[in-house]
Amino acid sequence: MEVFKEWSDFYLFAKKKLLVVNYEETDVGYRLFSIEGPVIYKCNIRKGSQDAQQFEQKQKQLSNMPMREQEREQARPKLVSGQADTVDGVATVFLKIPGTPGESLRYLKGGFGWFGNPGHGDKIKVYLTDEDNMMGEGSGYTVASFNDEEAEEQYRGWLISPHDPIITVEGFEDYMEIASGLYLKVVAIKGDSSSDTFYMNLYQGERTNGDS
Repeated sequence: MEVFKEWSDFYLFAKKKLLVVNYEETDVGYRLFSIEGPVIYKCNIRKGSQDAQQFEQKQKQLSNMPMREQEREQARPKLVSGQADTVDGVATVFLKIPGTPGESLRYLKGGFGWFGNPGHGDKIKVYLTDEDNMMGEGSGYTVASFNDEEAEEQYRGWLISPHDPIITVEGFEDYMEIASGLYLKVVAIKGDSSSDTFYMNLYQGERTNGDS
């Protein structure tokens, strides 16, 4: 692991090596990281600082966010799926992002999921995690949450209607970049804690040989 003290140094390094810049936002700042093979590059910046202002103005919207127009045009669609049985009313599906960590990524578009026996109160929550400790933060580290973690616990995630039991989730703005080696973690919760199986399909994109 290598830690950069200055955002400008980290940004220029990642840009030169064509690395994906990921970030986690905290109450006091941003934890930035890029992955290159077994090496994790990190940079922590405080909110309100000049580094934070530069990051917010130039890079934040491109980190963990939609890919550029030219990349979208050269993306090849990829379909993946997963399923898991509930344990104490909770099914957890892990989908590892394919490719070589630090050298490739996938563009996440969205997907849909459902329980075999839908019921009232069924819900899903979605996270991006590091299950293999690539970042050195421990196995199972949550890189990002797609739920509103500032909301009270009972309001986080999406409910699944028993009358229209297939829940569809799409990206807010086309595709979202996710570094290879990380995991999409989908937690599906039964409203009545019964035994069931959760199924899901996912749309991804991969750069074609036209990208460099």
